[in-house]
Amino acid sequence: MLIGSIVAAEIAFWAFLVGGLAIRYLLGAPRVGIVFLIATPLIDLALLVLTYIDLSSGSDSNFAHGLSATYIGFTVVFGPSAIRAMDAKFAGKDQEGPNAETDRSSVDEQQRIWRRCCLASGITGALLFAGIAVVGLAGAFWLIYWLVVVVSIVIVWWFVGPGVARRRAKQRGSRMDGDERPDGTT
Repeated sequence: MLIGSIVAAEIAFWAFLVGGLAIRYLLGAPRVGIVFLIATPLIDLALLVLTYIDLSSGSDSNFAHGLSATYIGFTVVFGPSAIRAMDAKFAGKDQEGPNAETDRSSVDEQQRIWRRCCLASGITGALLFAGIAVVGLAGAFWLIYWLVVVVSIVIVWWFVGPGVARRRAKQRGSRMDGDERPDGTT
């Protein structure tokens, strides 16, 4: 049941987002459209309530409880930027982000996104700890499992985000300084 609720929450998020933008820009009703966009956090709230109702039913936690907490934590942090990006596209505005060719801005942008990942993971961790408090340690295997997953996400994200950007910037910097490239050219 909870996996279906998570899927329904994701579908509802995108339906509210695209529907709200379509109403706002295509139908020319910006006030009605903004109501749909503002309502997207209510989807997370509904999923949160369903998750904790299910946890408090007396049974042990399962995989879906941790997945639900992770989904909520990450949509709370990354959902607003997805809404802003889609809003800019619908409005026809060119959203100028950092220039990928500019090494420093790329590194800074990756670090900023990683910090948001840390925030999402912190929110997820708080939700998981609240779930552990509800079911007790004996029934919390999957919630503890998801705590390990969330910590792992932060570590892996560092290496594939800021870590890669730093290495690329360093490689570009050494090439710009006239150092030899791996193929022996300058």
